[in-house]
Amino acid sequence: MLETEPKDRLNDINYAINCFQKLIGDLNVNTSKYCFSINTYRLEDLKKDNVIEDNMTYPQFINNFLPNEFRKIYGTYDNNENTFKFIGDKLYMECNFDNEKNLFIVTKIYEILINRTIKYQKLYCEIEGKIVFVDFRDRGSLSNNNKLNIILKNHSNNLKSLETKTKLFDDLFGKWQQSLYDSIETTKEKNGKIYYKNYNLIDGKLILVLKQYKNNSIDNVNTDTRFLFEEKIEGRIAVYPVGSYEDVSFENNEINIIISLLPNIKLQKIKEFLDNCIELQEDYIYKIKSYKKQINAINALRNDECSSKNLKDIILELETPSAIPSIKSLKYNNAEMNDSQKEAVKKSIFSDSISLIQGPPGTGKTKVINVY
Repeated sequence: MLETEPKDRLNDINYAINCFQKLIGDLNVNTSKYCFSINTYRLEDLKKDNVIEDNMTYPQFINNFLPNEFRKIYGTYDNNENTFKFIGDKLYMECNFDNEKNLFIVTKIYEILINRTIKYQKLYCEIEGKIVFVDFRDRGSLSNNNKLNIILKNHSNNLKSLETKTKLFDDLFGKWQQSLYDSIETTKEKNGKIYYKNYNLIDGKLILVLKQYKNNSIDNVNTDTRFLFEEKIEGRIAVYPVGSYEDVSFENNEINIIISLLPNIKLQKIKEFLDNCIELQEDYIYKIKSYKKQINAINALRNDECSSKNLKDIILELETPSAIPSIKSLKYNNAEMNDSQKEAVKKSIFSDSISLIQGPPGTGKTKVINVY
C-alpha cells in the first residue's frame, strides 16, 4: 500500500481486510470466535429487497458488509423450530447448526423494522465475541460455535421463565385492564344515541326527524354536544365525526334536530350511514380517553416498550430499582427546600430506572417535581 509505484501496491482490499482481521484476532486471543456460513442466494435475496447495492460482490458481502452489520449481535434458540435466530443492527437471520462442520448455516436473512429490532434485542442474548462469515464452500472452521450453541440453548431455557413473569403480570394488571375495557363499554352503552325517521342535508346542516333520543333528553343537549358515527372494521372500531348540535325545531308534530356539519367532512361516508339509518351517537371519545391511556400504558409495560430500565421486573418485584450517585453536590433553585425534599430530588436524579415520590397532601411533592 505504501509502495512508490502504483503497480506495486496492493490491489485487493479484501486481502487487506483479512490480514487486519487475523492480526486483531491474534492480538485478542481471549475473544471467542463464532463462524457463520452463508451462500450467494442470501446475497441475491438482499439485493432483490434493495437492502444492498446490486454491484456488491460476494467477498465484499462476507468480509465487509455482514461483519459490520453484525458487529453487535444478539441471538436465541427456538426449540420448536430447531432454529437459531440472530439480530444485528438492521438485519435478522435464522440458522441451522451443522454439527459435522461446526458451523452455523444461514438459511434466512432480511431487514426488519427498528421497533422489532429493539424488541428482539431485549429478548435475545447479547453475544460477546468475534463474528466471522465464511464462504459456503468451507468444509469447517476452527471456532467456538459449540460454546455458542450451548449458550443460546441455555438462554432459551431461561426465557421459559417469561411464562411465569407473564402470569405474575396478568395477576397484577389483568383485572385492572379488564375493568378499563368494561368502563369503556359501559360509557358507550350509556352514551346518548339518536334514532331518526328521515334526514336532510341543506347548506352544511344535517336535519334529522327524531324517532328516539336514547339515554338522554333533547332538553339536556347544547351547542357543545358533538356527534359521530362508528363502524366496526376487522374487529376495530372506526369513528367518523359529524358535527355539533345547533338547534331543534318542531314541524308537523315532529321534532327536528339540526346539526352543524364539520368542515371537510367525509360526506359520502356519512350519507351511507344516514341511508342505512345507522344510529348517530354523542361523541364519547373524550369520556374514554383516560381509560385508553391506561390500557396503552399497561400494554406498553407488558411488551417492555418502556424507556425506564427493567421497569416491568421492578414492578413485579423480580428486581429492585438501583441508583448511581453521579453528582457530588447539588445547588437547589428553591431555598425553602427541607432535608427530606432535597433527598427526594437527589434520589430521583441518581435513579437509573424509576423513582417514587410519596407523601401526604401539603408535604411538597409538587415543589420537589419542579426542582427536579
